[in-house]
Amino acid sequence: MWPDRTGELTASDLQRLYAYPEHLDRPWVQVNFVASADGAVEIDTTSAGLSHAADRRVFLLGRDLADVILVGAGTVRAENYRGVVAGAKRLERRRRLGFDGVPPIAVVTRTAELDPDSRLFTETVVPPIVVTTETADTRALEAAGAEVLRAGDGDVDLPRALALLAARGLQGEG
Repeated sequence: MWPDRTGELTASDLQRLYAYPEHLDRPWVQVNFVASADGAVEIDTTSAGLSHAADRRVFLLGRDLADVILVGAGTVRAENYRGVVAGAKRLERRRRLGFDGVPPIAVVTRTAELDPDSRLFTETVVPPIVVTTETADTRALEAAGAEVLRAGDGDVDLPRALALLAARGLQGEG
């Protein structure tokens, strides 16, 4: 039962709220983003100006409860994404919650136009997964260590992408 009498959500409350559904038998995606009252999701191309410490807390919890972090290529470029970083405390929480290590970043991109020298490839413990189309040129990304999943012809077929991730044991995306 929550919230407690003070109305404050505890770490345990948030873990229950954002946890995987019981008896998960198919891919499951949880969406997390911040927005202003007028619907803006960015200030000067990033979400940082809209975020609060409480948002960051939920954002990090979502990463700790995910098998894979599914992100659009535009966000990766604008936010200068890197691989998931987890210190001892976060790794311990992941282990306690039944997860091993850190989740990979899976980037959805129709064109595969990502910089293989970017932080996504150079600052990571787990190589990224690039989810793209049959026609995208991914040679440079594969040479940089990315695993490539092809899910669609002209556009990425998201249900197909989720099925390909699930086939690798990655059923829950944050």
